[in-house]
Amino acid sequence: MYVTFLPAVLPDIPEVTPEVRKMLTVIQGEMSRAEIQQKLGLTDEKHFRENYQQPAVAMELIEMTAQATAVTP
Repeated sequence: MYVTFLPAVLPDIPEVTPEVRKMLTVIQGEMSRAEIQQKLGLTDEKHFRENYQQPAVAMELIEMTAQATAVTP
């Protein structure tokens, strides 16, 4: 799963938590969850998902994209 930051929708919204704001500052193009967590220095996947990723997706600040996988016949 990859995450893409949608910079055109980063107005100064008071509902954006400090965690989401911090995450948005480290996202560059398409990045995996693991890459974002590493840049933030976070190791707990559940904490990241609940406090960073899901709130940002709900506010439509980022979008989840499926990772391309090779399909073999």
